[in-house]
Amino acid sequence: MYMAEAGLAEAFIALAQGKSGVIAGEDHPAALGGGLFWVEATEGADGQVTLKSTGIIERSHASLESVVQRSVSPFGRLGFFGVEEVTLRKGARVLADGDKPALVRSNGDIFMSPALGGNLIEGCVVAGTEGLIAIGPGGHVTAGMEQAKRAANLPEILVPSLPHGDLENALKGAHVNIGPGGLSVDEIRVNSGQAVRLVGPLVLVMRNLKAEPGGTFLVDASSGPVVLHVLNEVSLREKSTWQHEAGSPSDVSLFVHGAIPMDWSIGGVFRGAIVALEQDLALTAALDFKGSIAVQRLEVLKGVEVHGSEDTVNAIAGIPSAPALVAWQFSDAPEAEILSGVITPKTWLKKNKVKPKKCADAAPENEVSLQYITEDGAIGVFHGQAADFEVSKAKCLVKQVWLDGQIGHGKAGKKPLPLRAFAKPKGSRSSGHHDGKDKYSKAGSKSKAGSKSKAGSKSKAGSKFKAGPKSKFGSKFKADSHD
Repeated sequence: MYMAEAGLAEAFIALAQGKSGVIAGEDHPAALGGGLFWVEATEGADGQVTLKSTGIIERSHASLESVVQRSVSPFGRLGFFGVEEVTLRKGARVLADGDKPALVRSNGDIFMSPALGGNLIEGCVVAGTEGLIAIGPGGHVTAGMEQAKRAANLPEILVPSLPHGDLENALKGAHVNIGPGGLSVDEIRVNSGQAVRLVGPLVLVMRNLKAEPGGTFLVDASSGPVVLHVLNEVSLREKSTWQHEAGSPSDVSLFVHGAIPMDWSIGGVFRGAIVALEQDLALTAALDFKGSIAVQRLEVLKGVEVHGSEDTVNAIAGIPSAPALVAWQFSDAPEAEILSGVITPKTWLKKNKVKPKKCADAAPENEVSLQYITEDGAIGVFHGQAADFEVSKAKCLVKQVWLDGQIGHGKAGKKPLPLRAFAKPKGSRSSGHHDGKDKYSKAGSKSKAGSKSKAGSKSKAGSKFKAGPKSKFGSKFKADSHD
């Protein structure tokens, strides 16, 4: 049983790396200590995977099954979350995303207009372990209310270490494109009458993010995610606009690390995640919001409708997701020749000339394609064996794809296409282009890719990132602008 549990642990780590969860096989098991094991993985509905692990020690064997949710975002799964409290004013509504119920949660209290009523939550309400849920007349919660058994666990948000650049001159045009790539800058400001398009894959670290009345942010995440880290001040003033042009809500993330109160008066359409654990945030009717939020105190103002998002529950760009255990049980042993009992497993290995695999190298996926941010902010690529990837060549990991193919029932599926490279910034020394001969064009932050590491675990650009168009950064990573 313990050998089978060890197999489940190896499969869980593989899932966390974006692999299938298959480990070795009945015709070529993995070795650990004095025993053997293998794990079969079967894809199920709604992103769930069934893992069946069989462990052998001498003539004894046991099989265990676990059902695992492949990808769960540590912040997105909290839905609309306030560390201290969440308040819904009269007529405020939190709506589901299709069949996926919404969630309103707090480590403290949740108030649903106890004096006024009229709220609707298409989902569940979860208050803190000692929190209060106050619901007024006419309020309705479709999936129940409860107190949490434990406080929500909030992981640390690491700010990626990116090359520093200056976009002051590039931001002078009336219409500006920023991205793809990665850069640390002092400030991104959109002025009245100006439109700044953020083109993914893009990772930006900045001190301040500002929008003046009449200014517009356009977010194009069709070819890759847009991830923004603000270290100091967010000032998005009234009559400024945020417009989501393309991409999934899981491809857009805004992380606010500073304690200066946000001016969040912007209107338009926001699709994505906001994480600002030291901030209070009030959602107004000016902004059409769909996604997830994690802040200090959250308020949904009178008559405002917001929508949850199934996409952000599973992943938020810039924060690595992890598998979650759903259930487990003992299982019947598979009909494998090595378990027949006619001969001992040791004799079976010798007879069939099978040398067991090392458990750490027993996942079938070994060939990887990586996108990463280079030392000068370009998007580079690597294609090859994961163990050959030199982490020091990367400032930040953007995306990974295992080229061995998606595995189901222990068999390899169609081999995916490698990730694309991007044109290097003009005037830089970076080779952002992969020519098919060299395995590198440069490399990502503290994340590692390989059978013994969790790809993206230290990176602010997680494994759900997608490839994008060629870079439009100018000399030394200055954005291309035009009138």
